[in-house]
Amino acid sequence: MGEENDRREGRLPAGRHGLSREEVRASQRARMLKAMIEVVAAGGYQAASVGRAVERAGVSRASFYEQFEDKEDCFLQAYDEAVARVGGEVLAAFGSEDRWRDRLRRASRAFLDFLREEPETARVLIVEVLAAGAEAVSRRNAVVAQYAALVDAGRQELEDPSSISPVVAEGVIGAIYEVVYGRIVRGEEAEFEALLPELMYLAVAPYLGKEAAAEELHGSG
Repeated sequence: MGEENDRREGRLPAGRHGLSREEVRASQRARMLKAMIEVVAAGGYQAASVGRAVERAGVSRASFYEQFEDKEDCFLQAYDEAVARVGGEVLAAFGSEDRWRDRLRRASRAFLDFLREEPETARVLIVEVLAAGAEAVSRRNAVVAQYAALVDAGRQELEDPSSISPVVAEGVIGAIYEVVYGRIVRGEEAEFEALLPELMYLAVAPYLGKEAAAEELHGSG
């Protein structure tokens, strides 16, 4: 039973395992990043500690400090890894369609599905990152800007793209983040799937008008 739990948690088997030093470090790093996400999601960034993270990961403090400078460094690396995973899914979905509305809908569904399926990661990415210091907030803002660019691509659907300011996309993404933030804080992640039509209405309306936005709202887009 213990060995089965170790495999499930990604821990190395006890005793001689024949793994290289690099493989051991990679396994430990992955477990520590996962543990940091879990402890931050459970009690908030301020209450999280290196001690709680290494205990959950099943590694020593010495192993932690071989790979991370401190709690903040570990958190930032965990955040970047999670952003890369969700970003990969979102961008792949966005690139899978030709029409902007369809591309944005697929990307938005991928984003919401990720957050619903990984509620701990969702809390870290959307909520706790804001409490993790200036560098974390800077990285969060860069991610928001990347998502705003996907919305801003809607200007290319217009005869005169300059007729709408790029700031509109920033406002749309800001509103979407605020809605998602509220759902996570209230523990309502199960509602994410149902949010898609309403968020698409919000995103499409400034670019394609109320009729197209209504089609998204009612599932006929």
